[in-house]
Amino acid sequence: MGSTIALSRKGARSIIPASLPHIAKELEDPVSLVPPVLSTIVELLILGAVGFLLRRLAKWPEGFFPALSRLVVTIALPVYLFVTTARTSRNELSSSGIFPAAAVVLIIVPLALSFGLLRLLRFRGSDLRVGAALGGFGNAGYLPLAVIEIVQLTEPPLARLLGGSLPSLYVGAFLLVYSPTLWSAGNLLLTRSGERIRLRELVTPPFIGVAVGFLVAISPLQPLMLNEKLPLYAVYRALDLLGDVTFPLVLITLGAMIGTLRFRERIRPRVVVMAFAVAAVRLIALPGLFFALYAVFLRYAHLAPAQLWVLFLEATVPPATNFSVMAGNATRNEDQTAFTLLVAYALYLVALPLLLFAFLSLPGILPPATLRSG
Repeated sequence: MGSTIALSRKGARSIIPASLPHIAKELEDPVSLVPPVLSTIVELLILGAVGFLLRRLAKWPEGFFPALSRLVVTIALPVYLFVTTARTSRNELSSSGIFPAAAVVLIIVPLALSFGLLRLLRFRGSDLRVGAALGGFGNAGYLPLAVIEIVQLTEPPLARLLGGSLPSLYVGAFLLVYSPTLWSAGNLLLTRSGERIRLRELVTPPFIGVAVGFLVAISPLQPLMLNEKLPLYAVYRALDLLGDVTFPLVLITLGAMIGTLRFRERIRPRVVVMAFAVAAVRLIALPGLFFALYAVFLRYAHLAPAQLWVLFLEATVPPATNFSVMAGNATRNEDQTAFTLLVAYALYLVALPLLLFAFLSLPGILPPATLRSG
């Protein structure tokens, strides 16, 4: 057998091919983290800008981008999550068990922070609910998965040190709880639509993709699907190919959604205050809590780098862009939602490289590699 590098925590281990020892060593130097961070940001910007500019400048039919968004949300993303989950081993599935609980925490904490800050700023009634919804629920699917995929494509050695494909599985487990809660409780807070949570809001396409993937992964169907000699493998490969194009489409769609945002009225000063308060919760308070928690607890909690990577990504995202869809469908609170999203995403582009650099520089995230011969 060839040599391997064991990057270990108690109870969690990532095995890195022996061809990568110099990568682990090089990444211990903070300056060496700048190129992977910048390349990730540049690719996010380019793909998002394509969607934004096409939506603003291209003379395409009005229904094109809403149809593309529906394709991504209802087919491409659920298929990607299904494939990612269905091909996972049972041991890897068990390591995702902390993420539904993490989703609950990352709903309750930012909601509490948002309500508290907005009340302190004397927001009441509808404005308080809208601000709390925008501050309480982040873009938990599109952005974390896009960053994970871009790092895998452009910086494979770094991606392997951060768990390879496991982070995508963990985001899926996170969305099992987060996605239904966003589309039910988040929608209710933002729009007061129907004044009650309906069962169909709890069964979202990402939820279905992850749930069916989990069922396949623990059933006798998985080996049949992954066996190249059997007909089901052709189905798996076709779905996998569809998943491969998901994230360019996700980022283009995300840019187009931001490009769609319009204001029907002059923005009130209170809406400006709300927007910056929401951004402060999502991009300062929550990341600050993550780094503080890492220093006193997470660093010693025997979590693998892949688990810490996903917890970091989920704690550092701006508000969910799907709020613009919810507000538009309900024709309520559209201006507040649009302006807050624009401010938050503009600030996110500034904050993300700093946050990524800070995360990768944390002691223990990229541990010293020890060469192990076999």
